[in-house]
Amino acid sequence: MLARIFSLSPSLLLGVVLIGMVAISGCARLHVEEGQAAFEELRYQDAIHHFGKAVQRIPSPESYRMLASSHALINEPLEASAAYAILVAQPEATDSDRISYAETLFKQRRYAEAERLLNAVSQRDPGNEVASALRQSALLAQDGSRDTMAFELEPFPTEGIRSAFAPYRNGNTLYFTGALEKPGARDPYTDLSYTDLYQMPVSGGAPQLVPGVNGPYHDGIATISPDGSKIFYTRSSHAPEKSGKLLLDEASVNNTTIFYARKGLESWSNDIEIGLSDGSNMYAHPSYSPDGTALYFSSDMPGGYGGMDLYRLDRNGDTWSFPPVNLGPAVNSAGDDVFPSMKGSDTLFFASDAQITLGGLDVLYSVKGDDGTWGNPVHLDYPLNSQSDDFCISFDDGGKSGFVSSDRFGYDRIMKFRVVERPLTVRGMVIDSESGEPIADANVDLLDALDGSAVSLKSDGEGRFELNLPHGRSFRAEATMETYFAENITLDTPEDVLVRDMEVTIVLTPTSEL
Repeated sequence: MLARIFSLSPSLLLGVVLIGMVAISGCARLHVEEGQAAFEELRYQDAIHHFGKAVQRIPSPESYRMLASSHALINEPLEASAAYAILVAQPEATDSDRISYAETLFKQRRYAEAERLLNAVSQRDPGNEVASALRQSALLAQDGSRDTMAFELEPFPTEGIRSAFAPYRNGNTLYFTGALEKPGARDPYTDLSYTDLYQMPVSGGAPQLVPGVNGPYHDGIATISPDGSKIFYTRSSHAPEKSGKLLLDEASVNNTTIFYARKGLESWSNDIEIGLSDGSNMYAHPSYSPDGTALYFSSDMPGGYGGMDLYRLDRNGDTWSFPPVNLGPAVNSAGDDVFPSMKGSDTLFFASDAQITLGGLDVLYSVKGDDGTWGNPVHLDYPLNSQSDDFCISFDDGGKSGFVSSDRFGYDRIMKFRVVERPLTVRGMVIDSESGEPIADANVDLLDALDGSAVSLKSDGEGRFELNLPHGRSFRAEATMETYFAENITLDTPEDVLVRDMEVTIVLTPTSEL
């Protein structure tokens, strides 16, 4: 056969070649169309098959982009990074592609490579907030001085549940969201059952479906009102009769909204949509404030700062005060900020993929100031956060242990954690009230108001001093120095053991001012 082909005339041979090229092009186009359809329907394994075939025939940048995205969406960072590596070497690659490539490198702990990519993006586009945040994260991940012993973690067994996440502790009961490997209706994204709400004792045991709240599609991520009378949860939008199909918006996306149900004698009942749903946006991850004055949640509603933002819906007596309030740029980023939960009245925990992160979603917290604004988020270090998605934290009553979700094992799993208690590091400075200059060799004496114990030290050549103190204590601090009036202040250390550092300034007035 080969001899016969080579014996053809040049014109006939060219025709054979052109026919072959057309056949290859048509086959590649068919795989691209099938791959796009599968991607839009969340059938990412099928999309990988078709886009993989497409790039073998015609290695187009768009096919590699879709192939890489499909691998990333089902948590296959190694395969995704291989496709992105080919894509970013082509002139059609965008900075968005390079950021996505860096995110897959994060999940493999290849932080130095990610840093180089992000440096290049930041140099071309200094205003790219996501690239800037991820670059700082890459630097943090390579910092050998990080405290990686602040938490102890262990898997929390949820027998029979293939994917378990979003833990929420209420008394001695742990609520969580789970999906199973079982016959019947399946989520095309995970190839598992649609998610349901489960409950089990915090001490362990067999998970049970939460009675009265689970429908035919996705239900999950719950919170209970402080008085215990209502449960709030996320539900995927579907036809009112429940036997119908999922409802899709104009972009073929099934959105979610927040429902609540009332507590009955044996189950929750009378499930009602809270009043946020508009059919075209996501409303998810409800979390009630401990004092019952507000419901925090995540949404991609218009007017936000990025993808999913954090919002607060205030409670006014028996009604909600619409519209909800965006929590602002201190906690909301250009990416996704999700899974809020309150610890006490002023500390907000949440997960973000575009602030400081070791990879994917990481857990952070922000403290609300006296003026009502949120402070800069604080990142919780490894091992509570990892190179994978870590999200949705729930504390036990004492605030020193709790539960968190992670997909570091390749699928979502609930982890039980304990905060390793350390003394609080207090860093102080003594300064001159007139000049603002530091005062060296000042005497600093601290007296513990609880047990009367005392400690004395001196400021160094730059007016600084440092010492370790226990959490949740009150001290009287006195600074003295020749030619200055003595100054006394009260120093109250925070009770939260997650706070590792505290700064204090003592201002001395020269006697010459009289």
